[in-house]
Amino acid sequence: MAQKPVDAEALAAILEENAAVVARALRQGSGASTLGALTASLSLEGLSAEATRSLVAAARADRRTWSEIGQVLRISRQGAQKRFRREMALEGEEHRGRAADALEVLRLWSAGEGKQLAERFDQTMKERLDAQGLASAWGQVEGLSGRLLTMGGPTVTQRGRHQVVDVPLAFERGPMKGRVAFDAEGKVSGLFVLYPDVP
Repeated sequence: MAQKPVDAEALAAILEENAAVVARALRQGSGASTLGALTASLSLEGLSAEATRSLVAAARADRRTWSEIGQVLRISRQGAQKRFRREMALEGEEHRGRAADALEVLRLWSAGEGKQLAERFDQTMKERLDAQGLASAWGQVEGLSGRLLTMGGPTVTQRGRHQVVDVPLAFERGPMKGRVAFDAEGKVSGLFVLYPDVP
């Protein structure tokens, strides 16, 4: 059996969480978490595209032909090959690994696991932010935005020597964005919750 991509588990969990938030909001109607559910709904589009890329890669690893994949997606063999071969080539293992790392960092932070999270910090972050500081910072985020409902699909970019991962976050009072910066050794060198339109 083909090996799953590095972040397949994280992607599956986020898809399930987003879908559950949206389904609950549709069943319950308007309420305090409607904006968060709307954010989760919008995140599903990007997550679905990511899931499709991941499943195409798994199908190719299972020796499925481009014709078979194209037939399922209702596009030609050439269209499937052109679209997904290029996308799969652009997504290296390191980027997928960083995306999964960022999701784990944000999960630890939101779950109050500051001690475990601080172990992932670079030296500068360790000197400036401890478990108590992390708990206080998350409390401020929740005071402003409400409870975290779910996370969206990560986007990885290279900025100088750092890899920066942005993760859409759906809170009760609306969308925000988590940002985790990693140094060349994979240590966390920056951790933020930002408004969605911050570049």
